[in-house]
Amino acid sequence: MRVFLEFERNVVFISDRNIGLLHAVADVFPGASHSYCLVHLKKNLRTRLGGVAMDWKRYLVELFGKCAYAPTLELFNELLAELERESGNKMRDFLSDLDVKHWAHAYFPGHRYGELSSNLAECFNRWIKDERCLPVTQLVDAIRMKLMEQMSRRKEESLRWKTTVCSTWDKRLAGLFQFSRTWVVRKSSADVYDVRGNPSNTVNICQRRCTCREWQLNCFPCVHAVCAIRKSGRDLNDFVEPCYLVYSFRRLIRSRLNQSLQLINQILLLIPMTLSFLPCKGGQRVGQGPSAYHRFGKLLGKGYVLGAGPLRGAIKGLARNLFLVDS
Repeated sequence: MRVFLEFERNVVFISDRNIGLLHAVADVFPGASHSYCLVHLKKNLRTRLGGVAMDWKRYLVELFGKCAYAPTLELFNELLAELERESGNKMRDFLSDLDVKHWAHAYFPGHRYGELSSNLAECFNRWIKDERCLPVTQLVDAIRMKLMEQMSRRKEESLRWKTTVCSTWDKRLAGLFQFSRTWVVRKSSADVYDVRGNPSNTVNICQRRCTCREWQLNCFPCVHAVCAIRKSGRDLNDFVEPCYLVYSFRRLIRSRLNQSLQLINQILLLIPMTLSFLPCKGGQRVGQGPSAYHRFGKLLGKGYVLGAGPLRGAIKGLARNLFLVDS
């Protein structure tokens, strides 16, 4: 993976706190931000709250999710105080093991574009469920074919788009525009606007910032920003990040198709035709014979073991445990 990511690119990793990944990501990508999957954190929290009434447990888990999504420090601290007050020692013990910069929106240093879970990787795992029973070399080749066909379909679909922004996000902009039509906007300076919504917020359209922080966190205009840009008379599309544009989508499909094929070929080269599928413990090889994980781990630049079980499980595990967001 290190080979295919340029050093100047900022990336965000979202994982289920797998111990091997915690150390590997920090060592191989020291400048990357590492986020913990909110879905897995909620599952762990439900386990920690064993013995608690079901309705009360559901309330605490939902409140924890609100803390994670809180965009501002003020709202986060308010919700966290309520969570600690209502939950008791079990919740405090759970939170003591979590650094807020790895799960809370308000403290996270990177850009997750609104993604707080590895659901996309889980979808990929389900997408290849029929191929997972194949021998490892056939599995990799089947994934290559599925990716190639999918990218081809998406390329053809994108050629039919007539908008500047990708279809899904263009509809979102239209919805935000419609929702904020009745709001009152006051101009404070050339680029600063006061939006009288619920609550009111200040938007700086030049710096692409809003006091609600949704614009900064998601890198996409929030409802207040849409309202302010409309008031300024400027083109809303000019304030959308390039990653949401149709042009970028088409270019990405062309480039990533070639990169994906190269990556698959790299993996195939790392897999010997005959493997002794030995489990691994603590990052060390067990028994004699070649270690599939040791070979596969070199793709990251160092010999890290990515999990336990046969190599087929490793490829499946990459989708399950690791979700990469390009920032």
